[in-house]
Amino acid sequence: MKDLSEIHFPEVERIREVLDNLNTHSLAAIFEAFSPEEVRYITKNMDYHYTREYTSWFNMAEVEISVLT
Repeated sequence: MKDLSEIHFPEVERIREVLDNLNTHSLAAIFEAFSPEEVRYITKNMDYHYTREYTSWFNMAEVEISVLT
């Protein structure tokens, strides 16, 4: 998240992230890694969109990858 906002895309207005419903994909997980001031700075231009558990494309991608391997 920090690399996205500071290094890769510092000039964009909004960063829209599509996240799977994992416990690591939450603002609480970001607060565990960074201070509140850093979290505020990192997430100031980010929008988060969570997939539904039963329609997660990540699950489908995992199935396809396992078939290929």
